[in-house]
Amino acid sequence: MDHRIVFAAVYLLFLVRDTRLIAGRPRLFWGYAPILFITTVACAMTAESLSYDEVLGLAKNSRFLIFGVLIHGIQAARSFQRCRRGENPGWRAFAPGPMLCVTFISTSHFALAQIDGSTGLAVGLGLGAAYGALLGLLFPARGWVQTLMPANPLRFVAFSHFASMLLVAVLALPEVPVGRQAVDWMITGLVLGAVALLFGASFAWHRLRQG
Repeated sequence: MDHRIVFAAVYLLFLVRDTRLIAGRPRLFWGYAPILFITTVACAMTAESLSYDEVLGLAKNSRFLIFGVLIHGIQAARSFQRCRRGENPGWRAFAPGPMLCVTFISTSHFALAQIDGSTGLAVGLGLGAAYGALLGLLFPARGWVQTLMPANPLRFVAFSHFASMLLVAVLALPEVPVGRQAVDWMITGLVLGAVALLFGASFAWHRLRQG
């Protein structure tokens, strides 16, 4: 499967997560910004030392797959437990997780290859600014996001990490050449449909509990 589709889904998933968290507690932004730039700079500097094949191999490495599922599983369980205890989200809720990191690494490597004379530091800062700008574009819809996800934001944090566990497994699927998009789009539709189904089930469950 085309890894770019998976990475686009990861970006959207975590942008919605961050929007929900900041919409619920605006003061978290002051902790969010440093975490974002530290993460993007670290990922870009890592990408600077990797070749194209190494970046592609990273996402399909069996050790990364096991590590990714484990870390996202721990983050999902921890967020859900905190939500059940009625705790408010803190800056730790913005922890990126392996899937977002490998997405940042892949994006940074692409930028480094396209921009002559660029460095990991410059690309990392630019990537952080671009990601923050996307969040800014999404932020005006925060009222809609809060209406759609009225429960404790930590519950959606747990969902985002659970969905990331599924996306980690998707990365293990063989990548289909561009000329065979029919097979690629079929798999993509199944994956995105499964994520949408989980999201809808989570929303329906929240509404049922509130009722």
